[in-house]
Amino acid sequence: AEMLKTFIISDRNGSYARAVRLFSKYASDGVSPVENADGLKELSALIQEASDIKQDIVEKDPFEKGDRSKLNLGHTWAHAIEWWKPGAYTHGEAVAIGIIQAARKAEELALTQKGAAGKHGLTQKGLADRLKEDFTACGLPTELPCAESELLPAMRRDKKANGGSIRFVLPVSIGKVIVKSIPL
Repeated sequence: AEMLKTFIISDRNGSYARAVRLFSKYASDGVSPVENADGLKELSALIQEASDIKQDIVEKDPFEKGDRSKLNLGHTWAHAIEWWKPGAYTHGEAVAIGIIQAARKAEELALTQKGAAGKHGLTQKGLADRLKEDFTACGLPTELPCAESELLPAMRRDKKANGGSIRFVLPVSIGKVIVKSIPL
């Protein structure tokens, strides 16, 4: 989930789509990409790309005053889920759920296109639905394990909370996120 998160923040060379293809292929087969040479080679390349992106962001913003805060995509919900039910989810699983919630919040605030009926009755997927479909194909959880209201006490104590608001990292599209302060 952390690798997918990085590519949602900064998608270089179609890395997000390549990662989804790789992880969904192996998730459907029930094996790991490290179990064959091609999978291992592609996984290694994706890990290097994600690492390079994170390193660039951290080097340019060592004190988290700007773009580095974007690395917190999904973490507000993730930390609240981990507080709500310790040990029930890995950090990556909780982040995956958090990213879906962040995409839903972005749609709710009209920062990204929501799914809608298109031409001839065909449905256009919104960003949250696309991410949910991709994450599910990769074997990641996508649904909150409880009502969001049960997570609010932890969210209010999050490091990104200030007064009655919290700075959320919200995906606008693959490769673009924004940071927005929203009242809780």
